[in-house]
Amino acid sequence: YTDRKCVIACSIRSDNSKIAEEVAIAQAIISPKCRYVISDSQSAIRNYARGRIGPKAANILLRKANLISSEEFEERYIIWFPAHTPCASLIPNLNEEAHRVARGLTYRTRNGASHEVLGGDEWWERDRMFRFCDIIQFYQKSRRRFPPPSSTLDRSQEVDWRRLQTRTFPNPKHLNRIYPELYPDDSCKLCSMRRATLEHMLWECTQIQDANAVSPEQFGAHWRAALISSDRTNQIWAIQRVREAAERQGLSTAPGAA
Repeated sequence: YTDRKCVIACSIRSDNSKIAEEVAIAQAIISPKCRYVISDSQSAIRNYARGRIGPKAANILLRKANLISSEEFEERYIIWFPAHTPCASLIPNLNEEAHRVARGLTYRTRNGASHEVLGGDEWWERDRMFRFCDIIQFYQKSRRRFPPPSSTLDRSQEVDWRRLQTRTFPNPKHLNRIYPELYPDDSCKLCSMRRATLEHMLWECTQIQDANAVSPEQFGAHWRAALISSDRTNQIWAIQRVREAAERQGLSTAPGAA
């Protein structure tokens, strides 16, 4: 694929997209005017770097062995390009253009050429994970429920954000349970209700419901959504609300305070 035109295409029988990516790279390598080969398949590029490509791609290169070994043949450079990267400038994203054309050619031997974007199980094997660090990172991210603090938050805000997510932010009930001698009273300072939890501090207390301008149910739903949000605005909103609530209860909001 060059000059925004499909120069060469081929079909192979395979249920693994990595094999198709290796074949596509091989086709580009033997093209006479191609010097730089761009691919978004990390697994295919790793296989070329290790010299362990599949037989389909290897056969293409072996058929052109005389050309590749000749002195006139220039070196080829395989470059990885992030997949599905939008183009923010006037320069076209040729990788996405090639990807669109390739999807249009998928299954053309079975039902004719189809230019619709396919989805489903046929793409599930794309860029399989082989490295230990990639596998560990996948399981970490798939199990993660709460997002990390925004990179724009300061240290104290990061601490408060994690305390909110782990339900360890200071509140009368929590402090009384951990330090009963220091905090013998677990009641709310505003309405004197016993067992004042974090939720009570924020929206259940009858003395602050008018100030919240929304119903307790709406505030609670907004709060739960904010705790699983990666957006900086939502994180700042949650931190500011809980700090204000802690001040109303006479609790310290300093990082590390119990």
